[in-house]
Amino acid sequence: MRPSLKRQQGISLLELSISIGVTALLVIFFLEARMKDVQELEIKAEAVWVIEVMKDIREGLSNDANFSGVNDSFLNVNSVPASFVSMIGGLVAVNNSQGGQVHVAGRSLTTPGNALGLTYTNVPKDVCASFIATLEGVALQKGMPLFGIIGSPSNLSNVPTWNWNASTKSLEVTGSDVALKSSPGKQLDVAATAKFCRNQTYQKSITLIRTWSQ
Repeated sequence: MRPSLKRQQGISLLELSISIGVTALLVIFFLEARMKDVQELEIKAEAVWVIEVMKDIREGLSNDANFSGVNDSFLNVNSVPASFVSMIGGLVAVNNSQGGQVHVAGRSLTTPGNALGLTYTNVPKDVCASFIATLEGVALQKGMPLFGIIGSPSNLSNVPTWNWNASTKSLEVTGSDVALKSSPGKQLDVAATAKFCRNQTYQKSITLIRTWSQ
């Protein structure tokens, strides 16, 4: 018996609905993948200029013996994208793509003024771990390994302080700060980084450390 036209149309509409639903899901998956790719590229680009800032400051001080006296005014270097640089009250201010700021300062580690700290604020929770790992990777790729990385569960207005434990040969931090990489001889602590980034605080600060001799 030949199926009625009504039944044929019913089957056709059902198939069409399924087809539209599957197509919509594929489009969503594709867009999510593309957004993730774009986000990863943006994170990589940000990490590159952040690491380059530390290199530029070191090269600009080649006639000095240490980082003593380094402050945010030293951020006016070519590696910082022009769109992120502004002047506030006659002072240099560097913003980042996450709406936070970048701060630098000379700090003492094993000897007075022999360390440079760069603090990146306003790190969103959803890109926190990826950004930290990318910073570590970019630093290694450029032959500029980081001495240490400190995570702070709040936005900072300056570079935090830290201590060097000669016995354990590792960084010591205070308060709620976390040493995500505690010495140049160690790799990034993946477990500590994951825990720090999962913290309920939405925005966080990351401080990168390099020494004069690196």
